[in-house]
Amino acid sequence: MTGHGGEDFLKFQDSEEINSYDIADAMQQMWEKQRYREILFVIDTCQANTMFSKFYAPNVLSIGSSKKGENSYSHFHDRDIGVSVIDRFTYYNLEFFESVDMSSKHTMADLIGTYNATLMHSTPGVRTDLFARKLEKTYLTDFFGAVQEVELTPEPFPIGQRQEST
Repeated sequence: MTGHGGEDFLKFQDSEEINSYDIADAMQQMWEKQRYREILFVIDTCQANTMFSKFYAPNVLSIGSSKKGENSYSHFHDRDIGVSVIDRFTYYNLEFFESVDMSSKHTMADLIGTYNATLMHSTPGVRTDLFARKLEKTYLTDFFGAVQEVELTPEPFPIGQRQEST
C-alpha cells in the first residue's frame, strides 16, 4: 500500500482514508473466513509502521517504510511531469527484486537485511510476532512467485468492439 499517511491512517487520492483498526479488523475477518494462509503486508507512507501496530490476526508478516513520527521520502522527482515518480523504500525494494527470479533462494531475511535507514531517509520496520515462520526460512518466492502465461496472437484482439453473431 502507498499514499499519504500519518499515525494510524493512510489517505488515498486526498479524499478517502483507511485506519489501522479497519485494516486489522479486515485481516481478522479474512482469517476467520479462511481467505488466506499467510499474508505479506507492505506499506510505504509516512509513519507506515503504525498501520500494522493494531494487527491481531495470525500469519501476517508486516513491513513498513517508516516509524511513528517519521516521514517516508521520495527518491526521484521528474521535472517534466512535475511529480516524484518513486519513493525511496519502494526504489530500494525494487532494486533488490531485480536480482530475484523464480528459482531464487533469497529469503525475507535477505530482503530485510538490505534495508539501510541512511539511504532510505527513514527507519523501515518489520513485525514478525504474528507470523509463524522464521524469516530465514521464508523464501521471497513464497509471496512473489507467480508466472504468467502469455498467448501471442497474429491479429490484434478487438477490445471494446462487439462481435456480430451469425
